[in-house]
Order: sequence, then C-alpha cells, then structure tokens
Amino acid sequence: MGWYITEDLYPETVSEEGTGIASEDPRIINIRVRQQLTNAEIKSSRLTSCLDDNNTGTTLRNGLFTAYSEYMKERRYIKTRFIKLYRYIRYTLLDDDGEYYVHIKLHIGNMVTIKEEDNESYAMVRAIFTHKYNNGIVYAFVWIDWLNDIGCTDSLLRCPIFERQTDSDTRWYRIYPISMLNDIPKVHFVHACHSSCSAISHDNNNVHYFMNKFFYKMV
Repeated sequence: MGWYITEDLYPETVSEEGTGIASEDPRIINIRVRQQLTNAEIKSSRLTSCLDDNNTGTTLRNGLFTAYSEYMKERRYIKTRFIKLYRYIRYTLLDDDGEYYVHIKLHIGNMVTIKEEDNESYAMVRAIFTHKYNNGIVYAFVWIDWLNDIGCTDSLLRCPIFERQTDSDTRWYRIYPISMLNDIPKVHFVHACHSSCSAISHDNNNVHYFMNKFFYKMV
C-alpha cells in the first residue's frame, strides 16, 4: 500500500479538530495516528520505543534531540524517554493563506520525496511515532532510511538503482517532524528482489531498490 497526497477538485473548508497531536508547522492540522505497534512488532522491525535502549535507542535519542533543536529550537534535556509507534498517520496541509491544500496519509514502508533546498532526496518511512515534549505537547515524527543513488542502472529494466541506508550507516539523521513530508510524490520505487525474497516479504538484507522512472500511479 502506497502513501498518497490527495488534492480535491473543489476546494473545501476545513477546521482544526482537537486530536491531541501537534506540529511545529501551523499549516499542518488534524493529525491522526492509527494502529499502535505491539512490542513484538517493534522488536521484529528492529526499532525501539525507549530513548535509553542500548542499541537503536542511541539513533532515536540523538535524532529526536536534533529534530527538536533544528525544527523547533528546543535544546533542553528530553524528559519523556518513551515514544509511541503507529502503523500510519494522516493529516491536513494548509497553504500559506491558511486554506485547505491537501490531505496526507502515510504508512510504514512508504517511499517519500523530501525537498532539501534546491534538491530532492528520497527515503523509506521506517517508523511513525509520537512523543510528548517537556512542554506537555505531543508531536508527530517519522523515522526514515535514506535512499542513496549508487550511480548504476539495471541493464534489463534501465532503471536507476538506489541503496537503502543500513542500520550501521550513521552519516545522516533519520528522525524528522512530519512537516518534512509536505509535497506530492513524483517517484515510484520497487524492491530489487532476489531469490531470498518471497511473495509476501522482502529480504531486509537486500538494500537495493529500482527507481521506476516510467510509471507512477497515485493510490
């Protein structure tokens, strides 16, 4: 199931509803999360819900502190040491005049486009979570794995090959507020399956993906 942003043919009037989840970007309203992950699902996804976990907790702790610092100008010690992880999130994005622009729905495993100044980068959503900051406000975040263009093209499909960021690759931060995901997707990726993949699951050790430059369908 893919992520999507929908734009209505006729503009609609939207009002902010109290969902208990906020964004540092006032254009993002009506944030809702669904299907909280169980402890077993968190473990099988190689994630953690605790900032003090000895393994992935370091990535979470450092990334969350940086997200608060860079996007919310909050640089205090983070008091709440746990997060809540969910399967998907949905929210409404307003334009600069405060009028309805698009509805966004995002699932774990979706490929997304992230604008960085004059460039576009791509990433896979590894986790969606909320965290209560020191001020008592609950914010929504995404935990991503970046996709790196390795400069190769598949000889048969003629599609560029990208490599997903591995757990040991700490060159780029992974934790970002949902305000980073506010554009209509323009690309489509498919896993470069090998014999180790099955019809219902991909081999996580295979980190290669094809960028499908010939087809994109918004779902």
